[in-house]
Amino acid sequence: MDQKLRSTRSAVALLKKSGLLPDRLDNGQKLDARSAYPNWRVGGKKLSTIIRKYDDVVSGKVTPLKVDPTKLKQYRKQGESTTQGKFVLVPHKQGEVAKLDKGNISVVNKSGITRVQLPIEFHSVPKYVSEVSKNQKQIDKMKRKSEYFGFRFYGNNSSEIYSSIDDLMQYFVKYNDVQGAGKSRTKGAEVIKNLEIVKIQRPKNWEFSGERQQTKDAERNREAQRKYRKNLKKKPLFIQLKKAAANSAKQKAYRERVKRDPKKYKAVKKAAAKRMRKHTKQQAVAKKKKK
Repeated sequence: MDQKLRSTRSAVALLKKSGLLPDRLDNGQKLDARSAYPNWRVGGKKLSTIIRKYDDVVSGKVTPLKVDPTKLKQYRKQGESTTQGKFVLVPHKQGEVAKLDKGNISVVNKSGITRVQLPIEFHSVPKYVSEVSKNQKQIDKMKRKSEYFGFRFYGNNSSEIYSSIDDLMQYFVKYNDVQGAGKSRTKGAEVIKNLEIVKIQRPKNWEFSGERQQTKDAERNREAQRKYRKNLKKKPLFIQLKKAAANSAKQKAYRERVKRDPKKYKAVKKAAAKRMRKHTKQQAVAKKKKK
């Protein structure tokens, strides 16, 4: 068997499995990939012609996914390629897998990051964002509770993740490129084309919106306390004792206030125990280093 015939039969097997080829030929004979020839006809066309048409499917650059008629219409309006009135042809990179997740198309990378295709028709950026907000509940159901939305814009990861699609879009519209597109369909189409919505399990290098600021605030407060204690040691002893007494009274009042709320008191005690364990561990490590 020559290489060309072997390639043809391999392609027929793949296209049959994908659903792009029927089980029978035009003459009623069963289409068996193991004995197929390029000049056999299906739907009035030669197998060689059909294989050329779906070359990207055969090469693994595109995956055909069968969706219901309503979704097919939505994806067609979005500019996605469709075929045979029931398949969406989903392009993807090598190492990615296109699949249906709860009836919606998603592309999963080996890293675990899943690219999501929103079923929203594009007219302009403001209209697109408005439609996303209207369909927030439907889109949020596309991810599990343990997953979060993120996005890539012009190939770059955002450094933050979001628990809802609406939160993501509110942040996205603040980009200069997005605001510059305005209501222009041409500029807006370019912007949305380069927006890639993804859903992920939360990794260490992605943050919620506002978390970075909270971290900075905590670091700034710790540094302020360190400087305060350092300066206090330079003060006269009677001032140090006065500050210590005032601090002690403040802590006592806080404890009494917290004890009135059993739930909060339990949480505070748990957090204190956690800090003590961490402190003890740090002391043990420091002691071991000295030795």
